[in-house]
Amino acid sequence: MFLGLLAILFLSIPAQSQDVVSHHQKNTLLGDKGLTGGFVGFSTKLGETNKQEDAWLGGEVAAIFGNNLAIGVAGYGLINTIESPNLDFNDSPQFYQSGYGGIYVEPILFNRKVLSLSFPTVLGGGGIAETRVGGVIDDFEDFDLEASDLHNSDFFWLAEPGVAVNLNISRWMRLSAGASYRYAYSVDSALVEDDRLNSLNGNVSLKFGWF
Repeated sequence: MFLGLLAILFLSIPAQSQDVVSHHQKNTLLGDKGLTGGFVGFSTKLGETNKQEDAWLGGEVAAIFGNNLAIGVAGYGLINTIESPNLDFNDSPQFYQSGYGGIYVEPILFNRKVLSLSFPTVLGGGGIAETRVGGVIDDFEDFDLEASDLHNSDFFWLAEPGVAVNLNISRWMRLSAGASYRYAYSVDSALVEDDRLNSLNGNVSLKFGWF
């Protein structure tokens, strides 16, 4: 009888321990999605700033969880000449210099297929300033921008949701093309109005990593 009671007691300990572990298990944003890959992307964006065609160059660094969600950071800089409507104190033209970045989130559908669909989104902020120097592309040899050249600068918040079609070239290379909408707010209206930074963009990205 005594041996039987001991056997029942020892058999019940693992079950109780499992209940305690299950009861105290924490819920997380990613659930049980493990790390399944990651990438470094190099991107070009074409849209409008101040009603002039713009070009942005930048990239993303992200980890992929559960084969269907990429989370990381992104950043982009304006590389062509965008003229400001304002003149400096010498009545000379001024140009915009700008950049933005933030958290990068990209839900991915059909990630294991040759063609996949994703929804890349950037949430963050950026800066814009008026300078005497044009963009990198148009004035590459004269692009000697210094801190003293920047004035009337301002910070802005930004959200840029998008959609992209991705071509899996290989296990480690992916080509993406799509569109996004850049929405900026809290910009000083004396420098540039919010809606002059808002734009529909065409995007192309080449990503290297493990997909």
